[in-house]
Amino acid sequence: MKTLKKSLAMASLLICMTSSAFAYVGNSNSFKSHTEGCRFERKIRNDHRVYFKTKNEALHAGYVPCKVCRP
Repeated sequence: MKTLKKSLAMASLLICMTSSAFAYVGNSNSFKSHTEGCRFERKIRNDHRVYFKTKNEALHAGYVPCKVCRP
């Protein structure tokens, strides 16, 4: 149990560290990109999150901008 808690804590830390280096978050299910803090970005499941440093990177990957936050 102690090992499981430690593993979960490390995974959470890795997600926070990884996401903070990126400005845009894409949803691999809908292929829409969002800015961090968008109300729809907060609803993306962790296994559907794709991070991008630039808007052009998201566009070249085939992601369309969210109509709410307009990244």
